[in-house]
This record gives sequence, structure tokens and C-alpha cells, in this order.
Amino acid sequence: KLLNFAHGLKSVLHLRKHEWVFIEDTYYRNIVTMKSLTRFCGVAIKEVAELYGLEEVYDERDMEVEFARKRKPVPSSGIGIMSAAQIIRLINITWFKDREDKKQIVVDWANTNFGLKLKMEDNDMADAISICIAGHNRIKELSDVSQNVKLQKHNKR
Repeated sequence: KLLNFAHGLKSVLHLRKHEWVFIEDTYYRNIVTMKSLTRFCGVAIKEVAELYGLEEVYDERDMEVEFARKRKPVPSSGIGIMSAAQIIRLINITWFKDREDKKQIVVDWANTNFGLKLKMEDNDMADAISICIAGHNRIKELSDVSQNVKLQKHNKR
């Protein structure tokens, strides 16, 4: 499965160069799921890094510390690891009764915003789309902060 995943991922990544690639972080539901997700995440990081020549992987905490607090410039490309909580932030889900309700909300959001016809069993695709959008939104926010700091420094001169 991992080799098939790597091959399929390479096929998609070869279609066009992506400045930033975002991967959903692993989460702890049970140890078997965690082990499997961690393996796929590792394969994804390896394939993206090798194909695009990237050396840095940033998780949400790294992004916050490096780019927001320390005000370092946001790189033009990278690999970002985003938690599923960023999906909730992106879509503004304020409540849900259970996990299935949340999945349906994400699928509906992807269908509405991208003209898709995903079904409930396609919820992993909807998650992947929303992780990408959430990641790019966060990089834009951090880049805007970085640009404002540069402008303030320039204006002080």
C-alpha cells in the first residue's frame, strides 16, 4: 500500500510544481490507526521533499514560532503539517454532535465551494482539500504579518 501511495502521489505532484504542500497531521484515535497514518505521512514527506528539493518541514507550532512570533520571512516553498483542527477553523464549525456530523459538514463544504459531487465515503478527499486550503490560508496570514513587519521597519528609516 505504501509503495502504491508513493507512486500515485508522485504522479499527482508531477502535474505541476506546488510552492507549498500540506499534509494532515496524524492523530491519536487508536494505536493501529496512528501507526498506519504515521507511515503514510512519512512517505508523503519523503516524496515531496525529494521531488521538489525541499529540506524543511514545518508543523503548525513551527510556523507560529518561526513566522509569527520571531517574525522570520515565510519561505516561498515548503512542506506543512496541519492538524484536523485547522479544518474546523477554516469552515467555522462551531459545534457538531458526533464525528459523522463533522465529516458530513466537511464533505458539504468541499462540494459547495468546488462544485464537487463527493459522497460521505469520500470524506478523506474532502479533508485533504480542506487541509490544503487551510494551510495556504495560514501561510498567507503569516506572509502578510511578515510583510507588515518589513513595511514598519522600512517606514522607521
